[in-house]
Amino acid sequence: MPASGILYGHPVSQPCRSVQWYLDYSGNTTVERKVVDIMAGAHKQPDYVAKFPNHQVPGFETEDGFCFAESSAILKHVSRDDEKIKPQTAKDEARLNEYFGRHYSQVRKFSTEVFFHHLLTKDEEKKQAGLVAIKPQLESYNEKLGKQKYILGDKLTLADFLFAPEVDQMEAVGKEVLAPYQNILKYLERLTTDVKGYKECIGGMRSALGLNKTAPALKLVYFELPGRAEPARLAFAVGGVAFEDKRVSGEEWGMKIKPTVGPKQLPLLDVDGEVIGQSNAIMRYAGSVSSLGGKQLYPKEAGEALKVDEFCDIVGEVFGPLGKTFAIEEETER
Repeated sequence: MPASGILYGHPVSQPCRSVQWYLDYSGNTTVERKVVDIMAGAHKQPDYVAKFPNHQVPGFETEDGFCFAESSAILKHVSRDDEKIKPQTAKDEARLNEYFGRHYSQVRKFSTEVFFHHLLTKDEEKKQAGLVAIKPQLESYNEKLGKQKYILGDKLTLADFLFAPEVDQMEAVGKEVLAPYQNILKYLERLTTDVKGYKECIGGMRSALGLNKTAPALKLVYFELPGRAEPARLAFAVGGVAFEDKRVSGEEWGMKIKPTVGPKQLPLLDVDGEVIGQSNAIMRYAGSVSSLGGKQLYPKEAGEALKVDEFCDIVGEVFGPLGKTFAIEEETER
């Protein structure tokens, strides 16, 4: 008989998403789901604290009014009659409980630190400390997932319902964070395509954080040489940002492209059909949408951006006279 009661949670919370994903996966329609707007402090209101004194989400209320928290406890409660998911032997249960302990002390502890400081405090030093701390765990699970299908072996367990949403949220920090862990990325892709409810689970988080926006289509247009387009090309490449690198001849530019666009010099950047000129503007845009190690290449902080602008302007002053020499054919004169 499927579990019933009320689940209190919010899609931005990974532990909440873990439980919601399991309910979707198992087809449970008897558990009522109530959104607690933690972003507005609803979990600290008296009526909620009366049920959950530690103002945690998710919280679960059974039909007889018994209230308890902790996602692992809720997962075990709502899956207790699920023969496909629950541990089959005492050893299986011990292994699962071992993961529960490891998840909260070694995975969630540090991923939350990264996510929290990236999204809310903007404390880059603490975020980077979290990335360093979680690295050994990501390396360990990446190695395991190169040998087995799921976290505890070749069978889906509650460990996957905790681990996957926790790690997948790292995309909010930057795609390059998970890039070294190809087995984890393949595992997450398998869950998206093969396991019911996972895609929707992640979609809820991305919608709550505004991450579902489609990346713009980018086309950078310049001649067949590095020149003034190269800084933007490098920024896109370093940040893993998809773009079309269109290289044109002088004839193609003068005869076909130039008459059809507003800016009358290259490089040009086409952003979803809007054409932008000026190499410095394009370079700053490329730096703003590209990150390395979780840090935006063109800084958000005004003081840091000022230093970058100063250096770029110095390079620009040097490049101007230098660029004129490219047209001088005689070597001595050049």
